[in-house]
Amino acid sequence: LTGMEAADAICQSLAEESVLLPYGKYLAWLSDAGTSPDNSFYHSPGPYILVDGTVVADDYADLTDGTIAVPINLDENGKTVTAATSFPNVWTNTSVTGEAVDASPCQNWSSASINDRGQVGNFTKTGGSWTNESGFICLNSLHLYCVQQ
Repeated sequence: LTGMEAADAICQSLAEESVLLPYGKYLAWLSDAGTSPDNSFYHSPGPYILVDGTVVADDYADLTDGTIAVPINLDENGKTVTAATSFPNVWTNTSVTGEAVDASPCQNWSSASINDRGQVGNFTKTGGSWTNESGFICLNSLHLYCVQQ
């Protein structure tokens, strides 16, 4: 599996194991040189919601307009993820518009080296940094945003 395929497989597996999420296809909010949410996600005309029913964005246009309504800080089981238990970072390499930021993040998500970097978002934020905050060394194991398609 490529790094993107592996991330999507992780999201799908977590969703299938969760008793709170509806059946369906789940993809990682993640980009590389050829794939990004902008070109691979269903651009929903309906709301994007957290597992507890809280609305994050009214539709895909709202999700990609630079701000979201609430931080995306719940895991697939409804538990709040906090910066106290991990970095507040999420692998994304995705701009606020849903496009790739870098052409080869973490060597297309195949590197766990201290010498490589990838862009991250911050799960405590609602401004553009929810998806594109800074570069981070690839050595770290971070969260993914998983989105139902």
